[in-house]
Amino acid sequence: MQKSTNIIKNFSKAKILVIGDIMADKYIWGDVERISPEAPIQIVRVRRETMTPGGAANLANNVAAMGGKVVLIGCLGDDYIGKQLVSVFKDNKIDDATVVNKDKPTVTKTRVFGQNQQLMRLDNEDETAISEEVEQKLLDKIKKHIKKSDLVAISDYQKGTLTENILQGVIQ
Repeated sequence: MQKSTNIIKNFSKAKILVIGDIMADKYIWGDVERISPEAPIQIVRVRRETMTPGGAANLANNVAAMGGKVVLIGCLGDDYIGKQLVSVFKDNKIDDATVVNKDKPTVTKTRVFGQNQQLMRLDNEDETAISEEVEQKLLDKIKKHIKKSDLVAISDYQKGTLTENILQGVIQ
């Protein structure tokens, strides 16, 4: 308990390791002006799109925004969204220790809004467990960073990153 109190008091000096399911939260904002002639659905004229870190990346982003030194470990897909997140990590001073997983996309939650009302959410994800190869790369990164960390945060959204072996690697 004393160590936790010291971390809070000296937050800007704390080294925090975040391990877990990295996601992107995308938002599409637009106007609904008519119904589609193809099906009884609304047509959204897109006006703006935004993307923010989600899941474990959101936690890491919040720690960095509060002045903490943060290392993020998790998986990104070999895709455009993954590359966008890496750019955000760099801009926000998040130490990127992610692993690119060519077998799975970067988990992305896309929310579509028309007239400021959420109309739908699209989930692009593969919830199967990561491969042994990716698991070993993550374990190597955990081993490298965990002893230098003052605090470890686990962020599990059941997207396949936090396998039994990963969790045992953190505990040991």
